[in-house]
Amino acid sequence: MGKFNIYITVCLTILTLIGCNNKERVAENEKVVVEETSDKAIEEKVAGDEELQLELPRSAAIRIADMKQIDQAHVIIQGHKAYVALVLNDTAEAVPVPIEEKISDLLMDGDPQIEEVFVSAKPEFVKNMAEFEKRLTAGEPSKDFIDEFGNTVRKIFPNT
Repeated sequence: MGKFNIYITVCLTILTLIGCNNKERVAENEKVVVEETSDKAIEEKVAGDEELQLELPRSAAIRIADMKQIDQAHVIIQGHKAYVALVLNDTAEAVPVPIEEKISDLLMDGDPQIEEVFVSAKPEFVKNMAEFEKRLTAGEPSKDFIDEFGNTVRKIFPNT
């Protein structure tokens, strides 16, 4: 009977040690996941701040410029907003509502994250948007001129 008790004691000790060791590994893995998740969230907040990033949806700009009433289009997306600068064929500065609606539908259908679309054919806005597009295409980080972009947008669309 003594050997049986020793055998049971050894087995229980081994199982207990194995169990404690696994519990420690699980705790370490959970800590790593939490740390990775926290780092990812911080990285997204810092590097992925929508207000600091500008995007050039080239295919959308091409589709807009292909519309028969439009000679040229510049499109920049910031967060959930799209800004469109147009040169109309008739050189008017006022964009007709049906054209605005068509552009808005085209952009929102192409990118479900876009919630608002702002369209203008004012020459100053077209000139500035062309310059911003040129700078982004050249690889300049949008954070270098985000304030300038914001001022331009607020000047044309004061309620944004």
